[in-house]
Amino acid sequence: MNKDALFKLWPKAQAPLIVLAVIFCGVTLAKATWLIIAPAPAVSVPAIKPAKASSSAQNGEDWVQISSVVSRRAFFGEEVTVAQEEKATSIEAPETSLNLSLLAILAGADGTGYAIIGEAKSTGKVFRVGDDVYGKAELQAVYGDRVIIDRNGKLETLRYEKLKSTELLKAVTGEDDSDSIEGASSLSEVMSRANRAVAEGGDMAAEVQGVMGYVAERANADPEAFIAELGLEVTDQGYQVSRKARQLQMVGLRPGDVINSVNDVPVGDVSTDQALLNQIMDTGGELKIQITRGSRSLTIYQTIPTN
Repeated sequence: MNKDALFKLWPKAQAPLIVLAVIFCGVTLAKATWLIIAPAPAVSVPAIKPAKASSSAQNGEDWVQISSVVSRRAFFGEEVTVAQEEKATSIEAPETSLNLSLLAILAGADGTGYAIIGEAKSTGKVFRVGDDVYGKAELQAVYGDRVIIDRNGKLETLRYEKLKSTELLKAVTGEDDSDSIEGASSLSEVMSRANRAVAEGGDMAAEVQGVMGYVAERANADPEAFIAELGLEVTDQGYQVSRKARQLQMVGLRPGDVINSVNDVPVGDVSTDQALLNQIMDTGGELKIQITRGSRSLTIYQTIPTN
């Protein structure tokens, strides 16, 4: 895969890295449990109604503002039912030929939600259902693995670009080919270095490996300190997100949220945690993160590219 393709995939690779960092901490810190209680009963969250495109929305928003959008929108909810999924897959929409890249998805019910879409080599902007996408199409629907766009009255599908998991997520125990972690004092610094390297045409796979190498090193050396660095606080109910958790905003979390589960697997059992980590890193796929926000039970989905 050429460097341009890797550059377009880098923004959506960062959020899974942060999630994997948290999972790795759960593996190395046995007393800090990710899942120690049964998930709270799901509470219905009002669906987002498709909004008409506004002048500001037509121009899109910088993708890094997604965390503030997430914190104001209650579109995380229960998993999409089979009936809804069947409805989504029944839409006849061929793959689009437009030069667009799907970088991230925040899907609600019935095709509502937000998507981060890039054009050519751009890092991407945030669009909601009904928005004009770079003057080329209208965002029609958002689903867990793709979006539907309306291009001159015809529906087309825009999917994640495929990248082999072995290129994106290498074993954290392997040798590190990246310079991102040398002398770095924090995960934020490592991520910033990796961002610059990829922007300058560096090897994204090597940068990903570098970030995970730092995670492995810090989590093994002092997991409690690393959890604090991530902005997490250990409580009787799991990991609580503090105001210092800037990186975790990339996956839609906000201060006060408590992480309850990842892919419905408890973190209290270290052997099970290790199996979960290995599975995610080997096969990629979809991460299902269950959190409690006040009295509500919410679900965030984050896709890691698969083969």
